[in-house]
Amino acid sequence: LDRPSAMAYITAADAQGLADRTQRRFFSDGTVPAEVVVDRQTTPAEVMQDARESLPYGLPGVPHLSLTGMGDIQYAYAPPEPAASGASLPPRRRRLFGYLRVPGRVKFFLDAAVYRDTAQALLPEIGGYATGLIDHLFRAEIHLEATAGAATVSVSGVRGALAAGEVRLYADDGAGNRRAFATVPVSETAASVSVPAGARRIAAVLRGADAAGDLVSVSETSVP
Repeated sequence: LDRPSAMAYITAADAQGLADRTQRRFFSDGTVPAEVVVDRQTTPAEVMQDARESLPYGLPGVPHLSLTGMGDIQYAYAPPEPAASGASLPPRRRRLFGYLRVPGRVKFFLDAAVYRDTAQALLPEIGGYATGLIDHLFRAEIHLEATAGAATVSVSGVRGALAAGEVRLYADDGAGNRRAFATVPVSETAASVSVPAGARRIAAVLRGADAAGDLVSVSETSVP
């Protein structure tokens, strides 16, 4: 999953951030319809209208409701969504919320069946967005090469012009003690630095920003 910036994985103008997609497709405890007062003459259409008018947000909406016997738990189902690429079976019907007619009113709620359907639909999507965000943040790669007394540092994988950034270099001695010894600007052109005497390993940490926002990267190599 590739998005143009770190924030776009959460929310964006194209409404394809994870928070955007979740908000318009799933109910929560604070967004289910309010209870609807009914009597013997109340029709399902009137219940749906009152339920829809009670929603704090325009989406998700209240689909068709079918009022049957008193005390029978029923479920409202989400509209069908496209099957995942490569899926052999069509997606299961997903419960949006439950509803129950009791004397004088219709109650709306979330229960274990709704939570189970929500998890089956949403958890794989969360995993995809999380993986994409990690790949996005670590999109740059530090190329670190060490020789006796010197090292070269370059960076690849940035998107567009760099707005800011630096690579900080650290050296480990034979006892495993680590200390910073140099800082170089982020560049695709290799920069050469002197390596402290006695260094056994060197590490590099990149923090910066490019046209796609913040980026980070790490690298490490042995000193011959």
